[in-house]
Amino acid sequence: MTTGGVLLLLFLLACGALAVATLVVAGRGGRGPADPPRSHPVAPGTWPTPAR
Repeated sequence: MTTGGVLLLLFLLACGALAVATLVVAGRGGRGPADPPRSHPVAPGTWPTPAR
C-alpha cells in the first residue's frame, strides 16, 4: 500500500469515527448533563449560572 493509500485510509477512518460520534450525540440529545440550555433552563434575559 502506498503512502497515499495509507493517508486515504486514515482519513476515511477519521470521517467514520466523526459520523458515529455525531450520531451518538444526536441520539442522546446533547453532550451530557452539563450541556446548557436543556439541562438547566434559564430565564429570558438572564445570565446562565450553574445549578446549586
